[in-house]
Amino acid sequence: MVQYALNVSIPILPNKVGTANNTYWELVNRWHTLAPAVNDLGGSGYYNFVTNFQLPGITAHVFVGYLFFFGQKDTKGVAKLFKPFHDWLYKAVGTPESGLVSPLISPPVPATNYLGTMPTTFDGQGGNSILGSRLLSRELLSTPSGVQNATDALRYIDYMGGFLLGHYVAPGPKPVDSAVHSAWRKAITHIIISNEWAQGDSFERQDEFKHLMSDLMVPRLKSLDYDPKTGTQTMGAYPNEADKGELNWQDSFWGEKYGRLKKIKAKYDPKGVFWCRPCVGSEDWDLDGICKFT
Repeated sequence: MVQYALNVSIPILPNKVGTANNTYWELVNRWHTLAPAVNDLGGSGYYNFVTNFQLPGITAHVFVGYLFFFGQKDTKGVAKLFKPFHDWLYKAVGTPESGLVSPLISPPVPATNYLGTMPTTFDGQGGNSILGSRLLSRELLSTPSGVQNATDALRYIDYMGGFLLGHYVAPGPKPVDSAVHSAWRKAITHIIISNEWAQGDSFERQDEFKHLMSDLMVPRLKSLDYDPKTGTQTMGAYPNEADKGELNWQDSFWGEKYGRLKKIKAKYDPKGVFWCRPCVGSEDWDLDGICKFT
């Protein structure tokens, strides 16, 4: 196995805000252009988009990635893959000596602290946030226009205040008969959006954040993999990290598997003892899960 890590900070200097913004989103665009090649090498892992992040002495746009290439026996293939990307970073942002760009390609050695450069106030007790997500297809990120559409969508969501996290999805074995949405077999990355409000915000303010997620942010991602002929989405979302207020969630979370899953639910849990929202069969109950529709 080979591991890859990258930490990039693009300072937002006075009178150069536009330059920093454009460089950052060009970085995101180039990163996703690499997605099919990363997929072919068996790469998977996480990457974060954090704009206007306060670092010691400066505010910067930060990009952090951490990938694993299982099955790779040495670093040569991974290094070759990322060399053009690194060369561009060194010219556009700075060399490793500048401290603004820090790449790492190595055999499997402990390196989890590499991501520790981003401080957090998270206390492990939960937070005031809601999530939305989307699986993006390999087909989408295999063309320049598809990559640009994805970049434009992510930039829009970031502008609206959403925190973004990506997950490269490694190719798996041949399809098996399971409850998992078939979109996972076409997915190349999984994008999560987090929308957060402050402690003590009113319920009305919290509803505004929910509106942003359900009516603007998630639909913007959803539109990337969309069939205009049928008017339907062609991908889906991961229900454990998705917007519970998403419309047509049955199709988004389970796709064509939903009808079969609901029959299984009715067979083994006819009284609906096991319930959550939105889960298989929850449309048969009110929003509080107290009363079942007749």
